[in-house]
This record gives sequence, structure tokens and C-alpha cells, in this order.
Amino acid sequence: MAFEVKELEKTFRKNLKFFEERIPALAEKFKNYKPNAELVIDQEGRVNIYDRKKECFLYPGDGRIITYKQIGEWMQSPQTLTIANEYLQGPNEWIHIRYINRLIDLKKEVLKTNSIALGGTRIPLLLVVGVGLGEHLKFLTENFLIEDLLILEPNEDFFYISLHTVDWEEVLKPWLQKEKRYGIQILVGEEAKNKEETFFFLRKSGPFKISTAFLYIHYLDQELAEYIKKLVSELANEINFFGFFDDEIISLKQTLTNIKNGVPLFLPNKELKPKTAAAVVGSGPSLEKLLPYLKKHRNRLFVISCGTALGILEKNGIVPDLHVNIERNDPPYKAVIETTSKEFRREIDFLGANNNYPPFFEGVFKRSAMYLKAGDAGASLFPFDPLYYVNPTVTNTGIALAYYLGFNRVYLFGVDLAFPGEKHHAKGSAYETLFKDLDLKGDIEVEANFGGKVKTNGLFYSSLRIMEESIKFFSSKNPNFRVYNPNFGAKIEGAQPTEEEKLEELLSQEKGDPDFKNSYWEKTIKELNRDWFDFPKFKMQLMTNFFQLKGIIENDLLPLEELEDYANAIRDFYSYLIVLREHNYTLFHMLHGTFTIFMAHMYMGLYANAPLKTRKEFLKRAKELFKEMLNEMEKEIYNLYSYFSV
Repeated sequence: MAFEVKELEKTFRKNLKFFEERIPALAEKFKNYKPNAELVIDQEGRVNIYDRKKECFLYPGDGRIITYKQIGEWMQSPQTLTIANEYLQGPNEWIHIRYINRLIDLKKEVLKTNSIALGGTRIPLLLVVGVGLGEHLKFLTENFLIEDLLILEPNEDFFYISLHTVDWEEVLKPWLQKEKRYGIQILVGEEAKNKEETFFFLRKSGPFKISTAFLYIHYLDQELAEYIKKLVSELANEINFFGFFDDEIISLKQTLTNIKNGVPLFLPNKELKPKTAAAVVGSGPSLEKLLPYLKKHRNRLFVISCGTALGILEKNGIVPDLHVNIERNDPPYKAVIETTSKEFRREIDFLGANNNYPPFFEGVFKRSAMYLKAGDAGASLFPFDPLYYVNPTVTNTGIALAYYLGFNRVYLFGVDLAFPGEKHHAKGSAYETLFKDLDLKGDIEVEANFGGKVKTNGLFYSSLRIMEESIKFFSSKNPNFRVYNPNFGAKIEGAQPTEEEKLEELLSQEKGDPDFKNSYWEKTIKELNRDWFDFPKFKMQLMTNFFQLKGIIENDLLPLEELEDYANAIRDFYSYLIVLREHNYTLFHMLHGTFTIFMAHMYMGLYANAPLKTRKEFLKRAKELFKEMLNEMEKEIYNLYSYFSV
């Protein structure tokens, strides 16, 4: 069908009216839009898009013919995302580790593949990168039952042209039905490169669906290719950052122990207005070069030591004002005890997360208190708001606490979040002794702080992304909040790259604030009050809600035998989990991570590139594992009861 000018204008007006009703922001953006690209139709009806900025055509020929060919190739060999069949590392006595690994064993034994296939007309999750002329969108939405669809078009000019060539109401028709339970999202321009928008959509759809995601890439330029590479890497790690059952059980036990021991509680005080700046000190490799500045200006700053940086600071004669920790296991405690002296620690205050290893609070430092960590089962016991953006690494904690202590200016020392060279930590850190067997490698390329590229790994990349989010959030709450980054590792969006000469100039202007150092503790630390807690009610709700959930799984989920029925039931069950979050936040956090990963592996099996009979056999045996895991969880929840005797 040839495009005619009148038809193009008619389609454009129809789309504007449609988006005014459905997505007003899109309609407003493109109502009087002036594009830098144009639709080109030659005398023979061949269609293309000419990008005036790049002075080139989008398609190497007739856009429609090339798109149809692309569709055919995609159907023969679609690009997919799925969950890795790598075993989880950790103690086998942990329910999460044991049952996820047994499920992976089952996948290998029965399915004998880790790939998914179209296999029919149903697509659980489709990510489309690039709209262009939109012919592929017409085909895909007409010929497949797509449950959740995410469309990313970073080029606003191309999307504007699609408003003339695509009947968007017709494309989106399957999602406009009142009974439609699935999701649709269109992200255009900079929003298409906003990973948080993408993650928000996927979390709402059900993150277990990442294991059955199909990816249709219509076009790629160099910048877009790099973005998609990072996005795919993060999607692969997304469901691994929800926490897991055993971790939350330990968190509850240790939080309850810390409550029993009467550990005081840190609560932010909005009245705090320190006159100086904070220095957040990590043990990244840049710390070696930056230590002279920290030593010279130490008395002008409130120094917050993070994790393994403490031992380095003692070796260099720097006594921090505050040491912070977030991990709930014992290695950070051992690192502190074995790499620093008792006399040194007795000059330093300590703030640890509510789920921290209890001995941390037992006379190791001058004064100790706990803060409430957001997204943690134990923190939900308290009638106070938790602290946000303290995860996933301790330098995230350092920046967050600097904000909650009221600082306007924060200098980062040894916060690389990448590997600028061969080292992953500074000389003298516990990573040279206690943690020397840890294999830290960088396989993700990110922008370096002073130009160029550096490598990082999944954990540090997540830490970087969340640090950028936190700086944006803290700055929105406090317009005077500034973060200075003189390190040679990753560029941190929102933190000002600060050359050494500028660092010296800025630090020389800081005046110090001894009054704040002497008074902040009394203004933020509260003695524990047992009246805050209603443990009998909490125990009853925990067990009652678990029994209800277990009943739903056993009565509504496990009896199903048909793959499509089970796929629908998993989606409904995940919706129930989200509802549970509003009624029993603690139980939700205990179950969400483990259930999500378990369901992701199960869900992948429903769409595996294997015969129907094989997939049914996998489902049957996976359900048996699910039931067994539930029974083990029930025992662990019962075992919690003795910890409530505080």
C-alpha cells in the first residue's frame, strides 16, 4: 500500500487525538513538533526515513521491504533474554540456595536447554527497540498474543514520523480492552534511555518474566547498542537484588537480638545543620592517591569511614568521626577486629544497619547505634520510616548517612565503583588479606570520571546506578546538596568530577565544625523503647498470612497441569504477592526474592525450546519442589518464635 499525503496527515491527526486521551504528554510533545528527519517516498512508492542530523537514511533501501525481511529473520531466530542456569553460591542448608539449585538441576536434566522459543502465538514479554516506520509493530501486534509490551524509541524524530505511518490505536488495541490484565509502555526520547522507567514497567509486569523476554531490535546506532548492552546486563541481574528468604530470616533474628540487647536507634533529625562538609571514605584504589588531601584537611571535615577503609585510615593516622556498616554477616566484623586496634576504635562512633551482626554493637566502638535499612524485613518491626538508598554497598550507606545527618557537601574518597587499572581496592585494605580469595573482575564498561572508559562488575554497577539515583533524590529534597568526586574510577552522574587542584581549593575553604561532632549523637540517637513493638500481634499475623499464602499455592496453583493455565496462575499469584506487601511487609520481603527467582526458572520452563511433553514433565516435578520448599519455609518461620521473647 502506497502512502499518500492526505492519508499521512489524516493518520497524524487521528493519532494525536488518540494520544490526547490516552497519553497526553506524548500528544503535547508532538503537536507542534519540528523534526530533523523526514519521510521520503520515491516515485515507485519506496519508503525511507532521512535523518538530517546524521545526513543518512535509516534503511539501506525500501524501509517496508527491509522490515518484512527483518521480521522473517526474527521469527526464525528471535533474540531472547532468559535467566542463567548458573548455580547460586552459598551454604546448601539455606532454603533459597538449596531449592533454586535443585530447580536448576531439574532444568538441566529434563529440559536439556536454557533457551526459549516462540513455539506459538503467545509472547509473555516483548521489548521492542526502535519504531521507525512501525511496520514491525503492526505485524507483531496483529499476529501474536503479546502479554506485556515495552516500546523504546530514543529518536523523537522517528516517533514523530510513525505518527503519520502507524495507526497507533489499532496497534495498541489489544491493551485497550477493559478486561485486559497486561501492560503496555511507550518510552520516547530520553525516557527510552531511562533504565528506571524500564525497570518500573518490568517490576509492575512481574520481574519473573525477565526469564521469558523476547527482544526485537529494529535498528541500532553505536550509542543505542551500548545502552542496550548495559540494559540487558542489568536486566539479567535485576531479580537477584530482591533479597531472599534465608537472608531475611537472618535479618529478623539479628534485628530481634539487637532489640533484646537494647541497641539504641538512629533517627534523622531535620534540625541538624552542620557547618562543615562530610568525607565519605571507601577503600577503592583511588584512596591511595587521595589520602594526602584527607590527612591534610582531616580536621576541616566530618569523616565517615565505610567498611574496609577503617584499617587503611588507622595505618595513615586518620581517626574518622563515624564508621558505618551495612552487611549482616560476620566478615566485616572480623575485618574491623583484625585490622584495627581497640584503642583506635574507642575514639570512633559506629552506625550499623538494624540487621547487623550483633557483636558489632557490643563495645567495639566508642558509641554504637543502629539505623533502619529500607527494604529489610527486620526494619519493618519499628514504627519509624527506614533510611533509603543505603544499599547495596557500604559507600552507598556513607552517602545516605551524610545526607540524613544534614550535610550539604560530601567529598568522596576511594569511591571508585570500578577498576581503574589492575587493582580493585586500595593498598592495605582487608581485600589483600582476609578477602584475598575473592575473584573481582570487571566485565561492564562505564564512563570514567575524568574521561575515557573503565571496567566494573555487576555489584559495583548496581551500586553506581543506585548512588546516582540517591544523589538525584537527596538533591531534590535539599537543593544545596552537593557531591564531589575526585576519584579515578567510574563517573557518578550527579557528583561533580573534581581534579586534585580543585579538591585542594575546596577543602581549604572548609572550616570544620567541632560543635557538631560533639552534639550530633545526642540529637539523633534514641534509647530503645519496648512500647514500640507488639510482638504477639506480629507473630500471629506472620503465621496467619503465611498459611493463607500457602493455601493459595496448594489449592489454586499446584493442581494445574496445562502450561497456559499455570502461566496465567503464576501471574495472578505474583499480583497477590504485591497485595501482600501492603498488609504484611515483613512476610512479603521474606518471600518475594526467593519466590520471584523460583518462579522465573519455572516460567522459563513453560516456554523452553523443548517438546510439549518435556515441558509438562518439568512443570510436574517443579511443582513438587515448590511444595517441598514451602514446607521447609514453614518450619523456619516457626523457629523464629523463640526470638520474639525479648
